[in-house]
Amino acid sequence: MYTKQFIPPPSTLAVELQFDFHISHNSDYPVIIHPLGDGTLKTYTYSDIVPAIHRCASFFLSSISVDQGTRPIVAFSTTSDALTYSVVLLGVLRAGMTAFPISPRFSPDIIAHLISVVKPSHILVNTERLPLIDQIIALSKYRPEVLQMPEYSTIFSEESYSIPETHSRPMDTTALIIHSSGSTSLYPKTIEWSSDFYLTNAQTVDFAPMHLAGKLVGLQSLEPFHSLGLCFLNWLAHAGFVMALLDPGDSASLIPAGPDIIFNNLKQTSPSVIYASAYLLEVWSEDPNKRDFLKSTVVITAGRVLNKSCAKKLLDSNVQLTSGYGSTESGSISIISSLGAQDWDYFCPCLPEVKFVQRNDGLYSMTVVSTPSRKLPVCNTTYNGIPGYDLGDLFREHAVKKGYFSVVGRSGDQIMLSTGEMVDPTVIESMLCQMPQVDNAMMIGNGRPSVGIIIQVAHGLDIEQKKIIWDHIWQMIKAAYQGNTTLTKLSTEMIIFTNWQKPIPQATKGMPMRVLALEQFETEIHSLYK
Repeated sequence: MYTKQFIPPPSTLAVELQFDFHISHNSDYPVIIHPLGDGTLKTYTYSDIVPAIHRCASFFLSSISVDQGTRPIVAFSTTSDALTYSVVLLGVLRAGMTAFPISPRFSPDIIAHLISVVKPSHILVNTERLPLIDQIIALSKYRPEVLQMPEYSTIFSEESYSIPETHSRPMDTTALIIHSSGSTSLYPKTIEWSSDFYLTNAQTVDFAPMHLAGKLVGLQSLEPFHSLGLCFLNWLAHAGFVMALLDPGDSASLIPAGPDIIFNNLKQTSPSVIYASAYLLEVWSEDPNKRDFLKSTVVITAGRVLNKSCAKKLLDSNVQLTSGYGSTESGSISIISSLGAQDWDYFCPCLPEVKFVQRNDGLYSMTVVSTPSRKLPVCNTTYNGIPGYDLGDLFREHAVKKGYFSVVGRSGDQIMLSTGEMVDPTVIESMLCQMPQVDNAMMIGNGRPSVGIIIQVAHGLDIEQKKIIWDHIWQMIKAAYQGNTTLTKLSTEMIIFTNWQKPIPQATKGMPMRVLALEQFETEIHSLYK
C-alpha cells in the first residue's frame, strides 16, 4: 500500500491530458513498478512516465504531417512489452491523433482485413514483425506509411525534450479505434471510441467496493490493444492505483507473455489485487503452490467465463475470487463484485444505463442504453424507444441477492439442435482445453440431431494416433458427465481431429472464432454428419 496522497484529476479532462495534470500535481506519486533482473523493483513516478509520453507525442508530431481538417490514424502491429506499448499509445493520443491498436495474435489475413476497413494513415511495427508487413499490405491492397515503433531506451532516455503543444482534438471525435475479439463473427469488428466515451469508462472504478488509490494492482498480463487493457490505463490516471508490470528489459515480457513468466513476476511484486484472464487461472489452478500464493490477494477475472471446476479449486484454496464485466461496445460495467468469494461470478451493474430483460426461459439479456452523458459508440437495438446495445450474453440473476447477475454464456455460442434442445458448448470446450493433449476445441451441431466436436491436438502429438489421444480425453469427459444431468452427451463417433497444420481459428480471448471455423471445416463437418 502506497500512502502518498493522490490528487484526482478533473473528471472532464481527456485521459492523455490527465497525465499532464499529474506531473504538476502528483509528480512524485508512483505509477508503475516492475522487477529487474537482479530481483530489485524499479518504480516509475509521474515525473518519469509523463516525459516519456511527451517524447512519444513529439516523435509522432515530427514524423507525421497533419493536414488541416484531417486526423492521422496510427495502427499498431507490433510485439512489445506492456509498459512501452502503453506509453507509445498514450503518446499517439497526446499528439492529438487516433490510435488503432491491433492484437499481435491475429493472423496476417485478419490484420489485412482490419487495415483495409480502417485505412490508417500510418502503421507502427517493430523489427521482429517487419517481414509480415509486406504480406499484410499485399493482402489488404492498402498501403499505410510504415513507422518504426519507438523503443523503451529511447522514450525513457535522459535527454532533454520539449513539451508538445496541447492538442485541440474535440472530445466527441474518435480517439481510439478498437477491434472486437472476433469470436462471434467472420472477422473482428472495429468500434470507434471518442475521448468522451473513453473518459466515461473511468466512472466504473468510482463504484468499486474496494478503494483502489494507493494499492498495487498486478497487471503483468495487461494487453493494451484490448478494451479492458485500455480501461486499466484510464482507471490508473483516474483512481491513483499503482500498476505492477513485466520488466521491459526482459525479452520474455513481450505480449502475450507465458503463464509462468506472469506468475513468477506476480510473486516478485506481491500486489494486493491481481487481474488474470480465465486462461491464466485455469493453468495456475492446477498447481497447489500457485493457489497458495493467490489466496494472499484479491483476484479479478473478466472476459471469457471461467471454468467452474477451476473456480472451485481456487475457492477451496481460499482464493478471494471476483469478476468484472464489460464489452468493447458498451464499455466497462463492473470491476469488482461486493459479494463474497462463493458468489465470485455475480456482479451488480453500477451504471443506470444498464437494463436487464427477462426471457421466457428465465434467463436475462442485457441492453446498455445510449444517453447524452454516456453516448455509446455503436447501437444495435432499442430499449423503450431509446437506442442501445444488446451485448449478446445470457445472464442468471442471483437466487437471493436480487440485482446481481452472472454470465451463463453468449447467446450466439449456444447450439440449437434439430430436436429443439439448447446446448452451451463452453463447459466441455473449456474442460478439454485444460488437457495437455489438447490445444483447442469447438463443439458443433447447430441444426443437427446431435452435437459433435472439433479437437485440435497439441503441437508435437501424432494426429494419426487418434485412439490413444481420444482415450485420454474420454476419461475426463466421462468424469464431467457423472452426476451432471445438464451436459448434453457427446458420442465417441462425433469427433473431428485436427492439428497445428489446420488449426481452429482463435480469438483474442482464447475462444474459437466459430463462424470462421465452421467455414474452414465445412467439408469435415458435412462428412461427419453424413
